Amino acid sequence: MRRVWSSNCAFVYVDEMGSFPMEDSGLFVVCAVATRRAVTKPTEKNVTVDATLAKLQELDAVVAIHYVRPFDGWAAKLMRKNDKMDTMARGTRLVMGSHEYLRGDTLVWRNVYWGFCVRQAAASAAIATLTKGPIEALDVVVDRKTMANPTRRLFDDQGEMMADYLQNAVKGLPGFDQRLRVTRSSVRFRLSDDPGTKDIRGGLVYADCLARAGWNAIRESGRVPFMEGRDRRDTVYDMTRVLLEPVSRDAIDGFKRRTGLPEPRAGDEL
Repeated sequence: MRRVWSSNCAFVYVDEMGSFPMEDSGLFVVCAVATRRAVTKPTEKNVTVDATLAKLQELDAVVAIHYVRPFDGWAAKLMRKNDKMDTMARGTRLVMGSHEYLRGDTLVWRNVYWGFCVRQAAASAAIATLTKGPIEALDVVVDRKTMANPTRRLFDDQGEMMADYLQNAVKGLPGFDQRLRVTRSSVRFRLSDDPGTKDIRGGLVYADCLARAGWNAIRESGRVPFMEGRDRRDTVYDMTRVLLEPVSRDAIDGFKRRTGLPEPRAGDEL
């Protein structure tokens, strides 16, 4: 797809701390930093939280910290949802002959949810920058991650759909819906070792610093003190229960339409 670029561009840098939990314990934190100009790598070797916050204030940047902190019974609920989506994926492969995200008979759920959390945090930060004016282009740089081919295809497809997701998110929000002008051809969603990111990925240093500090703070107290009292555009958001929401009606209807199969029920196998 030919990319259309603009001077009204937002840059979002995303890093994480911890591994996405598939049990009833653990902690996963994603930090997205959004600015209206590209950020070069800082000259300092070690960047402190205070120095990071001062630099981000200078850049008029927005910070979004999203986290997942499981509770007793959480993993079993998540697994029931995963089983349903695995059944839908296998049904699609059975009828259509293939499913591009399957590896064996299952999706790689830890990576699927990693990608979902990354997209959510990036979107939250990007939308908050609309208070500074229109966005016609968006460049999202995510700290590099080794991925099997099915997961990389899913990551790339999430990038392709980022513009649609953002448009839906701001629909009906006065002012915001008029200022968001991105299209699929004006969004880049890349890993930090992809071509063309070397000169603009400096913001990852700050995202990494706050992801680590946020992880430590949430683990110790369930709060992120350094985010309290900051810019009202900044957010700290607990995604733990969001991930347990049922498979969307649109996804189920799309599966039924493509395959002619009924909606999977508990215990169904394909």
